[in-house]
Amino acid sequence: MREVEEETGLQGVRMIGMPSPSLPAGFPGTHSLIPLPVWITEIGVPADNHLAEPHVHVDHMWVALADDSRPAGPAAHPFGWYTSAETAVLPMFEDSRAVTPMLFGCIEELASGDAHRVMSSLAVAAG
Repeated sequence: MREVEEETGLQGVRMIGMPSPSLPAGFPGTHSLIPLPVWITEIGVPADNHLAEPHVHVDHMWVALADDSRPAGPAAHPFGWYTSAETAVLPMFEDSRAVTPMLFGCIEELASGDAHRVMSSLAVAAG
């Protein structure tokens, strides 16, 4: 949640993902479970400001719903809200471009109720 707020300035975001197994009895500390990522992908990337040679980036992708669309603070990256039609011309990574229409197709259902069932049905349909 810290990362979401840092990247977007948004607070009160609900992560939607696949259900996590329960922590074992006696697990130390006051840890909170978050849903598992919907997708985990490996992406070959060229040298960048993090590593001076081509490398593999492991991308953990979640779906999230914001309770309020107005950022509570500054965003670390450019951030905005767009309609499905507007996303067609936005510069974005190809993986984001591939999942955007699918998520717009079920966003009302995700927001209104059983997000785990919706995400599970998407996983079955894609498989």
